Amino acid sequence: MITTDRWNQVWREGLSFDAYIKAWPEHTLATQDTPMGVYVALNEKRVQRWLKTQPWKSALPSDLHLNEKWIVITEYWCGDAAHCIPPLQDIAKAAGVEVRYIFRDENLDIMDAYLTNGGRSIPKLIRLTGDFNEVVGTWGPRPQEAQSLYDELRRQHDDYKQILEPMQKWYNANKGALVVSELLDELTIEKE
Repeated sequence: MITTDRWNQVWREGLSFDAYIKAWPEHTLATQDTPMGVYVALNEKRVQRWLKTQPWKSALPSDLHLNEKWIVITEYWCGDAAHCIPPLQDIAKAAGVEVRYIFRDENLDIMDAYLTNGGRSIPKLIRLTGDFNEVVGTWGPRPQEAQSLYDELRRQHDDYKQILEPMQKWYNANKGALVVSELLDELTIEKE
C-alpha cells in the first residue's frame, strides 16, 4: 500500500502537464541515439498533433468539478501515452483537477501497485482524494476497445513491431473519443 507521505512526495516531484510537454524536446534529443529514441521523437510529434487538433473538445463537460488530484504514470517512449494523455489532461482541466506526471521507471513502487494483467503498462491514471488519503479510481493503460485489440494482436504476433501499426491506426481513427467517454462515464457514475 502506498502511504499518504509517499503520494505527497510523488506529487511534489511530479511534473505539471506544461512541464511534462516542455521537457519533451530535451528528452528527444537525449535519447536520439538509443533504441527508444525513435519512439520518443514519434510520440513528441503525435502529442503536438493532438494538442493542435483536440477532436474530443466538444465532448468535454462544463459542469464536472472534482475534488481530486490525479497522478499519471508515463514515459516519453510510450505510444499509448502519446495518444491518451492529451484528452485525459483536457478532462482534468475541465473538471478542475490538478495532475502530475511521473515516470514509470523512476517510480516502480507506484507502478507495481497498479499493474495491468501483471504488467507495467502505461499510461496509468491514479485518481486520489485531494488530501491523498484514498485512491478513488484508476484508468489505463488504454481504452477497453484498444486493450482488446492489443490483447488479440499479442496472441497473433510474437514480434512487437507487428502490433504497433494496427494500434496506431486504431488511435488515429478513434481520435481520443473512447479515452474521453470511458473516463467521463466513470467520473459521472461516481459523482451521482
